[in-house]
Amino acid sequence: MVACEAGADVLIVDVSDHVGKISAGDTYWSMPPKHLIAILQNSNVSIFTVDQTYAFRISHHIRSFVQVSETCSAYKVDPGMGTWGLTRKDVDRITEAGYKIMTAISGHDEVRVTSPKGTDVRLSITGRGCLPVFPVTERGKSHFVHAVPLWGECNWAPIENCTEGKIVIDGITEASTVLCAVHEPVEWIVREGRVVEVLGAEDAEDFKKVVKTDGGAAVIGELGVGGSHKAILGTESEKGRLGTVHFG
Repeated sequence: MVACEAGADVLIVDVSDHVGKISAGDTYWSMPPKHLIAILQNSNVSIFTVDQTYAFRISHHIRSFVQVSETCSAYKVDPGMGTWGLTRKDVDRITEAGYKIMTAISGHDEVRVTSPKGTDVRLSITGRGCLPVFPVTERGKSHFVHAVPLWGECNWAPIENCTEGKIVIDGITEASTVLCAVHEPVEWIVREGRVVEVLGAEDAEDFKKVVKTDGGAAVIGELGVGGSHKAILGTESEKGRLGTVHFG
């Protein structure tokens, strides 16, 4: 209704069949139908009303099948946005925290991450810049906007063969077909940048399958540091929560 009032030509497309097949099966990702891709490419703005699992997956793949530009953008907003009680001060606080994290880490050769539950891992970021994901993207800087405005995180791609140590996962996992929190902590043993052993209960089995997907699946390819005091635990935005660290 709002889009119509703004003068836009609105097209509503039912993607439930495509999303449902992924949710009900054991496939982590499959390409959207060709006609849906064509609709996305020829639309100025696309908004998906889907569950957070599918939203997460399409957000990480969308650049592989849609050419985003000033005339073609895709926006994704977390569910329940109207209940968050966010203010402009919150957005500024999240952005400020992100810049502090980025400034503290950028320029260093090594990052060490520890946690009370046993994480103790060293990663090399020599020569690797930061990819910041803040609540509001500056105009012209990006045509795909992440969850707004809860998000706040800083990401680095560590040197592929240098990560060493143990990583304990005790929050959201994206290894399963449905985005959820692990029932019990899962341990990754990492040597020369690769997960060589996965320890834990039922959720560990999902990670074991993922690291065998292909030759690069076991490589630690992302270090993410959260900076949002508003990101909600138990949802995809948990990765951006201040005080959390996540690995890809």
